[in-house]
Amino acid sequence: MAVYDTQYQMTLTISARALAGAMLFSIALAGCGTPASSTSGTNLQVVAGQNFWGSIAAQLGGTHVSVTSIVTNPNIDPHDYESSATDARAFATADYVVLNGAGYDDWGQKLLSANPGQNRKVLTVAELLNKKAGDNEHFWYNPDWVEKVADRITADYQALDAADAGYFSQKREALRIALKPYHDAIARIRAAHSAAPVGATESIFVYLGQALGLKLISPAEFMQAISEGNDPPAQTVAIGDGANDLDMLTRAGLGVAFNAKPVVREAAKVSINVRYLDAILFLLGITREEVEAADAEEGLG
Repeated sequence: MAVYDTQYQMTLTISARALAGAMLFSIALAGCGTPASSTSGTNLQVVAGQNFWGSIAAQLGGTHVSVTSIVTNPNIDPHDYESSATDARAFATADYVVLNGAGYDDWGQKLLSANPGQNRKVLTVAELLNKKAGDNEHFWYNPDWVEKVADRITADYQALDAADAGYFSQKREALRIALKPYHDAIARIRAAHSAAPVGATESIFVYLGQALGLKLISPAEFMQAISEGNDPPAQTVAIGDGANDLDMLTRAGLGVAFNAKPVVREAAKVSINVRYLDAILFLLGITREEVEAADAEEGLG
């Protein structure tokens, strides 16, 4: 049974923000420092389906690659992206393409098929990780997988431009050093909060939560529904405070005991002991603004 505590939750929230800051700072550092030596003058044309993979590809390639990222707007869902003629030309002339895969950017696979290239190399991250459509496709949130992808990109660059293999090795080492604060931050959080129960509203957090050693208590169906912009299944979340709620709480994907007696808390996956229901709303990903908007629609404001 997990116990939700608002002060404890705030500690985890601050740590998560610090982790994100460390990651951004580390990635920025990867572009700094003394440039490695180069010899061939080759410039590989690289296309990435999304800018998070494109950023890594650019840092690993340095002055020997020109990277075009297709989806760069965070407000655009890559699943629903509609490719353009400009995108098709980029794929047709690319020496190297990086796609996420697992259904995240199927439009990219279609562009590859429509614009075959004899010497073009393609990295589909899902295939590298032995993942398939239907699996959680947010692979870039797994720190070890990011390193694995970086290793593969470096190896592919060296295969495409063997004369500059040493240069690419130096760029790989620079990225490894730059990401060390990120990995160190993960290790610190894991040591301080190992097995801490955490509720997540979306599946995007699953891989990072696992790396942090946290115990994710939100049902997969709930997180997937929220990720897709759908209402979670009614049977997924149940909230109760008395003995008559026991059956409901035990059958629910996420049973929440609210200011309940010990026997009810033992039956639930989560126990919340606070004065108001706001903590439950936070756990479900419902903001204060959404509550006020709903109240206004009902004339309760």
